[in-house]
Amino acid sequence: MKYSFPFLFSVAIVFFSCSSDDNGARPNESPIVGTWSMSDINLDNDANTGELQLAALAIESLLADNCEIVVFTFSEDGTLESRDKIENLEVTTGVNGFEVNCPNESNIFNSTWSLVDNQLTIVNEEDMEETIEINLDGNTMTIAGEDVGSDDFVGADVVFTKQ
Repeated sequence: MKYSFPFLFSVAIVFFSCSSDDNGARPNESPIVGTWSMSDINLDNDANTGELQLAALAIESLLADNCEIVVFTFSEDGTLESRDKIENLEVTTGVNGFEVNCPNESNIFNSTWSLVDNQLTIVNEEDMEETIEINLDGNTMTIAGEDVGSDDFVGADVVFTKQ
């Protein structure tokens, strides 16, 4: 199959043209696309129970040690990989209080996602669908604690930072 030089030249211009105001973002790319790592936990004043405070202290200690407790990777093709170390946490107590070490193992879950306004819908490997409300503000995403996947976080907001 032959193509004329003007046709190939115009195709090349389309594919290789650039703009000085291009910031690298694709115009139709969802702002959620990318890797998000848990970076903070905020407790609601009304639900500030001892159990929730203990969970928050453990999480804050792990985050201070750069432990990636929960990481979401949202891909452009609508797939989602979540890596979660919460179920693998072991808390030990002693004379100096409690100690929590960052687990080596993560539970990995694959699913699909869609985002409409602030409603994130996730369909897991068993085709179970769940829609949660999120707050996206630049490189920060906030999710209600109970929606992150652990009953220990009911009454808290979990903050994720885009990597």
